Amino acid sequence: MWDEVCEGLPPHLRIFAIDLLGHELSRLGEHTPGVATHPWSFEEEIDRLGDALIALPEPAHVCGYSLGARVALSLAVRHPGRCASLTLIGVHPGLEDTAEREARRRDDDQLAALLRGLGMEWFVRYWERRALFASQSQLDTARLQAQRVRRLCHKAEGLARSLEVLGLGRMPAYWSALPKLTMPVRLLVGAEDAKFAAIAERIRTLRPATEVQVVDGAGHNLVLERPDVVRATLDVVLGA
Repeated sequence: MWDEVCEGLPPHLRIFAIDLLGHELSRLGEHTPGVATHPWSFEEEIDRLGDALIALPEPAHVCGYSLGARVALSLAVRHPGRCASLTLIGVHPGLEDTAEREARRRDDDQLAALLRGLGMEWFVRYWERRALFASQSQLDTARLQAQRVRRLCHKAEGLARSLEVLGLGRMPAYWSALPKLTMPVRLLVGAEDAKFAAIAERIRTLRPATEVQVVDGAGHNLVLERPDVVRATLDVVLGA
């Protein structure tokens, strides 16, 4: 899904698209071997990804969207020396309330069970109807169909494992760690994504050095809805 963003970046940049737990192999850049299927905890998966950055000659500029943004933030907290900067699209630093965390775990486990039982076509239809993606109704049919094809390429078991290990209820709450981050941090959020726009503002309150960029006329998935803005932001971050 990052192809349209990354193909417009300067060709001298080395782009690494690292596979997350339960997801299919990436097609862009260089990959870690295979798809992780082990019963990792959230922190173990972050450490696995952190280990993948050790081979790089210098710290990486890390960018992620939604789940990827949570992973990127977690990498910066647990492995700050490996992250030169963070560009986070629709990020959530974690649930602070114990009861809310437990409820989210139950919901994710239930969704994982349904995914295993009903399969990918059911899951994609369910996912497309989420209110979080309502703004995508404004996109052209071809772009939405391409997104559906990408989603259907996933394996039900892989995404079920992702929900069980990387779901928001399994992620530690990193709000208190935000002020300790020393690398540049930029947040992107769609103006129509009210929940995550509020989260971005709270992050900036806790860490005033954080840059927040609100994109008009867009919702949660800026990589799909406004790849031009994401690419332009990365140009600035990378000094391209």
